[in-house]
Amino acid sequence: MLVPRIGAQASAAAAPNDADTVEGYRRMAGQTGVDATVRLCLSASCSEVSRWMLPHDSMIVVGGRRRWWWPTRAQRIAEQLKKAGHEIVFADESEPDHVSM
Repeated sequence: MLVPRIGAQASAAAAPNDADTVEGYRRMAGQTGVDATVRLCLSASCSEVSRWMLPHDSMIVVGGRRRWWWPTRAQRIAEQLKKAGHEIVFADESEPDHVSM
């Protein structure tokens, strides 16, 4: 499992909570029954992470909220990865719209 740390924060030395971040993702994967190796990737952009760390035609799960009127950051990342030739599964964590009666 690749966990990107992007932007200015990526240039800093290892943050004190990096180990907690990795452990949190490891626990999340374990709760689904997946034994995962978690790699925290420090980079200037998500495209850099995908170019250097993912084989071409990888299947990638991107989690985030979905909007129909303006793409969220997660949707934009998923689209960039799709254009780079990867197969994308978008795990939508948006709450369903509630209808008042």
